[in-house]
This record gives sequence, C-alpha cells and structure tokens, in this order.
Amino acid sequence: MRSFPSMVDMRRDKEETPDKFGVLPCGTEAEYDYGLGLSFNEETLEKLELDEDVHVGDYIHIHAFAKVTGVHQNPGEDKPDRVDLVLTHIASEDEDDEGEEDDE
Repeated sequence: MRSFPSMVDMRRDKEETPDKFGVLPCGTEAEYDYGLGLSFNEETLEKLELDEDVHVGDYIHIHAFAKVTGVHQNPGEDKPDRVDLVLTHIASEDEDDEGEEDDE
C-alpha cells in the first residue's frame, strides 16, 4: 500500500528570518517565505465550501497545512469575501512516481 508523504515544516530557521520583514502581503508572516502566502476569493471559498466558519488561526488541510492569517468580510455580510493563508507544512512527491506501490 502506498503511504502518504511526510509533511515538511516550511518555517524558516531563526537565522533565515530577517527581522525587518514583519508581516508580508497576504498576511504571510516573516517566519515563512513570501511565496507560501495564498489568498482565496469569494468564488474559491464557495467552491471549497469554506464559509463563515473560517477564522484567523484555523488550519486548513490541502495536502498541505495552511494557517489562516486574515479573514476579510464586507460590513453587513455573513460570509467572508476573501481569506488569506500561509502554507506552513507541505507534503510533496515526484509526479513521475505517482501510482507506484511502496516496497514496505
């Protein structure tokens, strides 16, 4: 049976984290690379069935773990129109290996 790849913590090492960055666009925290930030618009949130139940600090599993860093909602609306995320842990595998069985 094929096993799921291990999650890798994407947090920068202390010496890799420049103090000057603070919070980067999309709410990406300085302890994570800029490219790990995501922002889902209203249509994407609806497709993924992520609605008013999403809060800052929640984790969402998308074959990666993403920390919610921002929830944006128009006044008077009951659902967010955008949610910002930073990928904190990612599992990856070579697509060429897809479908092969583990030898274990």
